[in-house]
Amino acid sequence: MCSRYLLSEEHLRAILLRLGIPAPDRLPATRYNIPPGGPISTVRPGSNRPGATASRDFAALQWGLIPSWARSPASALVNARAESIAEKPSFREAFRRRRCLVPASGFYEWKAIGPARQPWLFRRPDGAPFCLAGLWEA
Repeated sequence: MCSRYLLSEEHLRAILLRLGIPAPDRLPATRYNIPPGGPISTVRPGSNRPGATASRDFAALQWGLIPSWARSPASALVNARAESIAEKPSFREAFRRRRCLVPASGFYEWKAIGPARQPWLFRRPDGAPFCLAGLWEA
């Protein structure tokens, strides 16, 4: 499961352009190791906020889903399994109503080599940006 990824400013700009979303004057700088718990760039269905299009909206969100019914943000969830996402109480409502795209240039998976862990970077063969599926809560 992806728990670190990278996103270049150039790729973010390209994705926003392709989706018809006006890019803000300042986009987040290129980041090569985006960890859970920090701010991430996302694309959500449109809203009435300034700069939003009728169908899509660029938004900076915090990586880590805290279910609406949770009492504490101490253990935010960072991954969901496709085969159980619709049934798990932690994800069920967000999966039904609050989906988003997470633009990416690549993601890391880790391989255990003895006591150490080796990161492997996965990108598209053509080097183009792509989006990861995401969920959000208010």
